[in-house]
Amino acid sequence: MTNAAHHPRIPGSTYRLQLHGRFTFEHARQIADYLHDLGITDVYTSPILAAAAGSTHGYDVIDHSKLNPELKPEHFDAWIDELRSLGMGYLLDVVPNHVGVDTNDNPWWNDLLENGPDGAHGRSFDVDWEGGHRASMRNKILLPVLGQPYGDALAAGEIRLVRERGEAKVAYFDKRFPVSKPFKGVDVEAVNANVDDLDRVLCGQFYRLAYWLAAGDEINYRRFFDVNTLAAIAMERLDVFEAAHQVIFRLLEEGKITGLRLDHPDGLFDPAQYFERLQQRAGSPYVLAEKILAMEEPLRDDWKAHGTSGYDFLIHVNALQVHSANEREMTAIYDEFTGEHLDVDQVGYESKLHILENTMASELHMLTRELDALSQLDRRYRDFTFRQLRAGLREVVARFEVYRTYITEKTIDKRDAAHVRAAVTRARETSPQIAPGVFNLIEQTLLRQWGDESVRARQARFAGKFQQLTSPVTAKGIEDTAFYRYHRLISLNEVGGQPGRFGIGADVLHRYFAERQYRWPGALSTLSTHDTKRAEDVRARINVLSEWPAEWREQVLKWREVNGSSVHPNDEYLLYQTLVGAWVESPDFADRIKAYMTKALREAKQRTNWTRPDESYERAVHELVDRLIHPARGRAFQQFLLPFQKRVAAAGVVNSLSQTALKLWAPGVPDTYQGTELTDLSLVDPDNRRPVDFDRRRRLLNNESDVDIDPADLDRAKLRLHVRSLQWRRQHRPFCVEADYRPLTLCGPGANNAFAFARIHDRAGVVVVVPRLVATPDAQQGWRKTTIRLPAFAHGCQATDLFSGERTGLREVAEMKSISCVRPTIWIIESPSGDS
Repeated sequence: MTNAAHHPRIPGSTYRLQLHGRFTFEHARQIADYLHDLGITDVYTSPILAAAAGSTHGYDVIDHSKLNPELKPEHFDAWIDELRSLGMGYLLDVVPNHVGVDTNDNPWWNDLLENGPDGAHGRSFDVDWEGGHRASMRNKILLPVLGQPYGDALAAGEIRLVRERGEAKVAYFDKRFPVSKPFKGVDVEAVNANVDDLDRVLCGQFYRLAYWLAAGDEINYRRFFDVNTLAAIAMERLDVFEAAHQVIFRLLEEGKITGLRLDHPDGLFDPAQYFERLQQRAGSPYVLAEKILAMEEPLRDDWKAHGTSGYDFLIHVNALQVHSANEREMTAIYDEFTGEHLDVDQVGYESKLHILENTMASELHMLTRELDALSQLDRRYRDFTFRQLRAGLREVVARFEVYRTYITEKTIDKRDAAHVRAAVTRARETSPQIAPGVFNLIEQTLLRQWGDESVRARQARFAGKFQQLTSPVTAKGIEDTAFYRYHRLISLNEVGGQPGRFGIGADVLHRYFAERQYRWPGALSTLSTHDTKRAEDVRARINVLSEWPAEWREQVLKWREVNGSSVHPNDEYLLYQTLVGAWVESPDFADRIKAYMTKALREAKQRTNWTRPDESYERAVHELVDRLIHPARGRAFQQFLLPFQKRVAAAGVVNSLSQTALKLWAPGVPDTYQGTELTDLSLVDPDNRRPVDFDRRRRLLNNESDVDIDPADLDRAKLRLHVRSLQWRRQHRPFCVEADYRPLTLCGPGANNAFAFARIHDRAGVVVVVPRLVATPDAQQGWRKTTIRLPAFAHGCQATDLFSGERTGLREVAEMKSISCVRPTIWIIESPSGDS
């Protein structure tokens, strides 16, 4: 982050709240004191601008000019006043990429539909107005909203004209669409009486109503991923930028919000330009980017942000708890159970192809048209057919190893050029049926290696559109398809994760933390979000399986034998890991697992899917879930599962506390997703957006006593870890932002079963030691003959255990005599004078 004109407020910690009609500004105000007592410095919420009616997340913004009426804006100032009275800041999630278009209430969208490309908002959206291969679609936008083909819907009387408030509108059930000026005065009843007249009126609009299944092939506006009801806006236009941020800028100027988290910047045409404009216009506030990074991929230096929203932190910390030495064994178990060998890279490639050929085929088609037009400008490329160009682009996009590159008209970064060349090379090697010249054209066009100045400007535009395609294809292909097809160890199938990388060593995490402190000390450190595939404590349990491959094999094969399921073995393997990770005694557990499995199976798009669900197969999976979880019918299965699951859960508690300690003490700003200060065994949304019992949390916090952490009670232990750590951080905020990161070396037989580091600033320090891989045989020996090399400055100082208050000399700390094998230990290092 470059030096700002003034110092932005860097949070000491954040707590994420999901606001919606059942949890409004007033509900948030009522728990502000609880969050303050927890030790939180800044509350962090989902978007608050006007969203589609009933929205539970706020990402479907329909009006940038006002707050969401369902959040009760009349209580907004009282909520802000409460935060201010507690000295707390407010970090707001902002959606710059897209808006919601599923209702009748988006004024920008209504203007576009009524007035077409020349209207006030005709260029506010990313629409291909040229019409593509259909001349009839020139200056029209496809609206794939019909439940059956257009002709059938028209014949059935589902589409008609109505007059509301004196204006004619097109009605389709509860949806309303404006009509263009030439048709505003039509005789509604007369037109509705003659289907040919009605068709002529509809054909005269700037939009074409279409069957929803036509979207994948025909849609001509850019969407958020493949969601038809979320239309992307042209944020690169300065007028759109200003209009979309009018309320945000006002709230920043008034000091009512103190920082921004920017959703999905990879969807923007030029993210660096966007961050630059934002900082200049808003007075250099604290800004975070929701950027998904591969494990070795750095955040862009030219993004004027304080760091990411934390997915990179999550995947690094999670990978530390996976036992890399057992990768081959765990792979063999998966292959044996499923009866096939799935290569994770091939699964990812095939999943991306599926997206490109189905739900995002229209985006690929539009991009191919751009390349086809460019190819006609050079005799070397003129004879490549549209089909050849499309096939070449499809392969290059599917072989991309990062979400996107950031080529602009001004610059081509060396890393971006390398990513382009790597994808093209891989596509060329694996697609001998495609002429090599096609790949040469794609590479040289993306890197602007041919043509005059005017051609290169068009190439830059093509590169921008190409980059806006690779990102959603990767997200949908990997996160929302491949992660539901490949189940070797599902705790690795997380947003930004790399399931093919089976764990990391302590050295990798140390390097990551050191780089984070040096470059991005204001980045969020999170373990769960509203978008994670499973909650942090579920992953912590499932990671234990990597330590017990032999026992896991014995158990899972026994379960299959006992259950005799007709469900596909790959889906059965997913179910068993899910039960081990998420098992809880509750009346709604079976329903939650059935809902999760339905989503997982449809996202996999193999034996059922969202567009054409196979109800018989889904019913078979539901029946299996009911049978396994039912107290009586599942007794034979549960007599094997439950003893094993309880042992996994016990080891998972240690993992949970260890990763929580890393979140709270490693470089970065610790972020707590709503409710996760206690045990959280949620699965993917909407399961992780269930109501949070804040009354119970308040009671536990009020009864939180000054005693040591007891891993036997994860709720109280996790809450105590949060409270003591967050309150100390709040009292020592400069230390937490500025303290150096020092890896600590462990020596001895238990060295691989702990992770240790120090934070040091101005002769004060904190030493953090967390257990890892606690279910391995070596871990059972404890810290016998294992030592820590402490920083030189600590000699002669005293150490105080953050939780027990016990004081000891550094010699005992170095010899690990006072360090628990089953919970994190945090020592506050004090100088001899007692200053800390």
